[in-house]
Amino acid sequence: MMSSYELFSKKYDYPLHLGVTEAGPTKSGTIKSSVGIGALLAKGIGDTIR
Repeated sequence: MMSSYELFSKKYDYPLHLGVTEAGPTKSGTIKSSVGIGALLAKGIGDTIR
């Protein structure tokens, strides 16, 4: 997921919606989603999240 967003954001100037549909059980899924989305936001990638 992350490399796709990084490549797309470098090539196109479109707003990006960040979201993870399924990342696993509640606790571990929440952690995985938070880390992945947080890393993209820290790089300035992403305009909206869910």
